[in-house]
Amino acid sequence: MDRPGKGTPARRPKASRLLLAAFLLASAGSLVRAVNGYTNCVLTPNLNEFRRLASTLGVSLHGPNNDRSSKLVEVTSHLRGPTLVSKGPVDAICDGKVTMICNASGGAKRCGSQGDILAGTIATFIAWTLSFLDAARQSSEVVILPEINPMVLASYGGPQLTSSYAMVLASYVSAAQHAVP
Repeated sequence: MDRPGKGTPARRPKASRLLLAAFLLASAGSLVRAVNGYTNCVLTPNLNEFRRLASTLGVSLHGPNNDRSSKLVEVTSHLRGPTLVSKGPVDAICDGKVTMICNASGGAKRCGSQGDILAGTIATFIAWTLSFLDAARQSSEVVILPEINPMVLASYGGPQLTSSYAMVLASYVSAAQHAVP
């Protein structure tokens, strides 16, 4: 895309991948126009950003079927393509068809910039997943490929890794604090 908010599905190269970290979700209206129908896109909203995004799309977070998974499916269905990694106490990944829950134990509270680490980790897993799938398709060997959106599959690894790392880091910091006289 040349300018933020000006991209349309017709102007995007098919091979382009886009990962939008949470801070870009502040202007949800522009974002919705930019990513609508874009299947090679991953959004990483926290709970407040998810509420803003749902509101922009006209999805009510109140009333019947108010569970997070059904609302996540509804929001991603309205976007018609992007995968959402909804961050919270339990992270949920959804493309409108498949929802995966990552309930890996992490720290009691996310540290500053953990969302940036998550976005970078997801971008890395997307590159690895797509590279593997391209190589498997070109291979003369029989390879059974998953029938899941590669953006969802790759996005699951991000919260899994960052939560596990946060737990290890919290243990290290706690041990270091207790070791100081």
